[in-house]
Amino acid sequence: LCGLGVYFVLDRKVNRWAGIIGAVTVGLLSHQPAFYVNWGRFTQVSSQTILLVACWVTWDVISMWRQTPRRDALTLGWYILFASLLNAAVFLFHFSVAVFYIPLLGLIVIDEFWNAAKRKRMVWVGLGIVLIAVVSLVWITPALWSALQIYIDNRTRDVTQLVSPEVIELSNKTYYTFSWSAFPYLAARPWLLLLSIFCLLICLVRRNKLTFVIALWVALLLLIGNLHILGIRLLNFTNLGAVLVMLYLPIGLIVGTGLYELGNWWQTGSTRLRLWLILAGVIGLGFIGAYDRVADRVYGNFEPYRFFVTPGDVVAMEWIKTNTPEDALFAVNTYFWLPYAPHGTDAGYWIPYFTNRKSTVGTMLNHLGTWEYHSHIVEVSRSVEKIAQDPASALNELRAFGVDYIYIGKLGDFSGTGLDASRLIEAAGAALLYQQDGVYIFQIEP
Repeated sequence: LCGLGVYFVLDRKVNRWAGIIGAVTVGLLSHQPAFYVNWGRFTQVSSQTILLVACWVTWDVISMWRQTPRRDALTLGWYILFASLLNAAVFLFHFSVAVFYIPLLGLIVIDEFWNAAKRKRMVWVGLGIVLIAVVSLVWITPALWSALQIYIDNRTRDVTQLVSPEVIELSNKTYYTFSWSAFPYLAARPWLLLLSIFCLLICLVRRNKLTFVIALWVALLLLIGNLHILGIRLLNFTNLGAVLVMLYLPIGLIVGTGLYELGNWWQTGSTRLRLWLILAGVIGLGFIGAYDRVADRVYGNFEPYRFFVTPGDVVAMEWIKTNTPEDALFAVNTYFWLPYAPHGTDAGYWIPYFTNRKSTVGTMLNHLGTWEYHSHIVEVSRSVEKIAQDPASALNELRAFGVDYIYIGKLGDFSGTGLDASRLIEAAGAALLYQQDGVYIFQIEP
């Protein structure tokens, strides 16, 4: 689906041949976004599915206003409605992706104003842009306002209330610093990175306008990913990793355009034959790539430790729904991937979704909730981690937090020792209620 947006943009702005090549590159040759299956970033990839479609429609509508300003008002109104709905969808699925989308929109606006100035249509084009922007804001404002309030609150709070300044410094280094070795894992495999650089050079030599726009967009994205260097917390929208995992979109655009330009540039034989040969080669590679995406053959498309739920856990979830009160709170195996960002490591992480009960780690987005909620989740999760070293003390702390049960999934904790059923059985204060298929459920006694 992400390849469709690449196809639509290239089909309209370059050529249908380029669109097909770009779609194959994203959908079959690139390990992203297929690799997202390991991370569960489904809202993020949904927003990226729409991003280039929204770009294509918005660009077309603005161009239409520039070229045919006397088109009837009803038709233009429908076009504005569709463009604004798509833009709003990008925002409402995932605000970080929207931050990546805004620079691309800005470059499109600049390009259209430049073309409008040549035809003395700047006022009309400006009116169309303002209308699209206003209607888009109408759709997203209810969510945007509350999201901005939470974002500003989190960015202006003193995080030393949760962790020490030394730990924060180490955490920021982990979160914001990426070595060159991260690029093949997060962005694209080395051969695809080299191919995209080669295609970019061809497009620049051929003076392809779309490629200039995409290259500037990538530069702005990399700038956004490194804004933390300024030391202004309000500008730390995200890190470079979030940028790298969506670079498959501009890579698809550049490779599609570059190979098409190569077919036109090559002087031997007919242009159509050359394009057919390039297309046949790309689709042939696509068959191999499709097999790699599914069969886990070359680099490995699956990271097994990220998949938490086993059939035994599903049975245990049914037991929880039948045998525990609806307001029950479960302690689960916990891993701090940052000092203030805990998450589960086995099927216990899925308890809220399978059973509608609560867990001590909340959700993966607990840091986007209120500051009080986030602080509480961090504090309780630290107590859960203590169970491995000092069960008696940790159980007392969990009682004080109102925790009722402890869940140990079949797969346990990938990051270390985690919760140990044998130690809990020996410890005073925890009664074993359920043991089946490697899953344990304890009740914390009063």
